[in-house]
Amino acid sequence: MCALAYGTALAYLGRLPIWLPDVPLHDKALHFFGYGLVAATLDAALGRRDCGHRPRVPLAAAAILALSALDEVAQSFSATRSVSPFDFLANLLGVVLFVRLGRAVTRASSPRRPA
Repeated sequence: MCALAYGTALAYLGRLPIWLPDVPLHDKALHFFGYGLVAATLDAALGRRDCGHRPRVPLAAAAILALSALDEVAQSFSATRSVSPFDFLANLLGVVLFVRLGRAVTRASSPRRPA
């Protein structure tokens, strides 16, 4: 969470590293990996808890995506940031992929219970 907060603060202050704009789709890749890794880490820290009844949604994914949506709305009030639905889409895809991957790895590495 600290890394995500730090990266967000750098972006709002207009202090992201200068070489990044030279990398194609750097912004979307940072959204995808940043939000995805934070969501997977939070999911593990929360013990893979879900919220809702049907469909069941990982609590960490719901929390991170809510923060992501708030961040996209807040960007409309910032002179150094721009609102993009593609940023939110990159966040969504990263969160879904990394949380599912984390849960699959956890399931595969847990000992099997005898029937």
